[in-house]
Amino acid sequence: MEELFSSLGVFVGAVLATITPFIVTYIKNKLHKNKEGKYFVQNTEIRSKINEILIEIRALVGANRVSIIEYHNGIVSTSGLPFNYASMTYESTDFVTKESIMSFQKIPTSPISKLLMNIHNCKNSYLRVGPDYSDNNIVLFNKFYGVETSYIFKISDHIKDGILTVNWVHDDTELDEDEIEQIVLKTRYIQQMMNKMNKY
Repeated sequence: MEELFSSLGVFVGAVLATITPFIVTYIKNKLHKNKEGKYFVQNTEIRSKINEILIEIRALVGANRVSIIEYHNGIVSTSGLPFNYASMTYESTDFVTKESIMSFQKIPTSPISKLLMNIHNCKNSYLRVGPDYSDNNIVLFNKFYGVETSYIFKISDHIKDGILTVNWVHDDTELDEDEIEQIVLKTRYIQQMMNKMNKY
């Protein structure tokens, strides 16, 4: 009888040793999928709030388009330079302005590198680009996207974190100090929201 229990113990031990790694892997995968699902929902809620802020900014200043442009190396966002591409990740347009988010993807940053450096180095948190802007290539770039005047705001103190653009397609708009201050505050809030997004 002892031999039977001993043999049974060896058999059960062998079975457990064989299936335990599969059980552990299954549980880990299940937990990882649950975590990814939770992160996806949290990030989607944050994205929805950011879109709402863009609508508020557009309504505040009567803009045709407000968008966020982020930099990346084609696949994932990076934490340092150089950024090879720019993609529009958020956009709010009025009823008469065609959305451009789907066409403004993976745009090389080299044609707008001078503009990016001007934004990065400007003493204010924004830069205004109108028909009289000093860099004609940027004026033409704007016109290609149907933009007459832009105010470009840094999302953070460093250009690497992206920009928020406020665009008008048919007029030469000048924002007052109060409007600029409100946009800066909303942009900083967007930065805080983006920092809360989970990376998975």
